[in-house]
Amino acid sequence: MRRIVLKHGENHLIFVLKAILWSRNNTAELWSETILAVSDIVLDFPEWADARAGEFMGAFDTIELAEIRRQAMTGRRFSKRSRIYTLLVMALRDALTPEQQGSLL
Repeated sequence: MRRIVLKHGENHLIFVLKAILWSRNNTAELWSETILAVSDIVLDFPEWADARAGEFMGAFDTIELAEIRRQAMTGRRFSKRSRIYTLLVMALRDALTPEQQGSLL
């Protein structure tokens, strides 16, 4: 966590930890790989984390980080952090991107 604070600041780390700790069923998911993956997502997707912070935090209520971590443990080619990042981006995209409505014409 010290590395995150040194590179991105204390407010960034607080936001990342709140996203995990304030969500339902994820308070026990403070694994380093998960924290780093969430940090990466916050940095890579400011349109989610900055512009829609409340929705971003709320999306974690619908995501089971323990299940994502279990799924990420199955591969060996990429780091656990990278696999968690990928699975979490897909879950957040589903939660934060409204379904496309069909055209009326």
